[in-house]
Amino acid sequence: MIDHLSVSQVKLYLLCPLKYFYRYIKRLLAPPSSEITLGRSVHAALETNFRQKVTTQQDLPLSHVTDAFSGAWEQEAKETAFDEDEKPGQIKDEGINILGVYHPTVAPTIQPKAVEQPFELTFANVPYTFKGKIDLEDVQGRIIDHKTTKRAPTLEQVKQDFQLTAYSL
Repeated sequence: MIDHLSVSQVKLYLLCPLKYFYRYIKRLLAPPSSEITLGRSVHAALETNFRQKVTTQQDLPLSHVTDAFSGAWEQEAKETAFDEDEKPGQIKDEGINILGVYHPTVAPTIQPKAVEQPFELTFANVPYTFKGKIDLEDVQGRIIDHKTTKRAPTLEQVKQDFQLTAYSL
């Protein structure tokens, strides 16, 4: 039985109600794709850096961040369903390259106030709570959500992204 809803649940339902049924009602988990594994591993590396930066106000050395990525990658890759034509080592290298660009250019411009901050919302006459986590909130009050995708989203996709609505609530 479902006791709460999340952005991921709602997005999956809107994409394909049958996938939602199998994932959340029947609890049949599909192995993650390489894109999911890459995203989770980059996310883990950024979380490692920003979590400690809340108090130290200093970024970790890039080598520490890429080590965090590699550790997460090794764990995540064990369960990943790579396509036949994919080379896991090449995808891992892409993640290292992403961090190699992001860490020295973007990370220094962010001073986090909270990292992976959970939230839970209740609504009158609704039997479910709505739960999630905000990737990062900086000291200026900006919410920063890290995503890895092959293509940058269009302005229309950003405007229609349910996750931004959830954050604003």
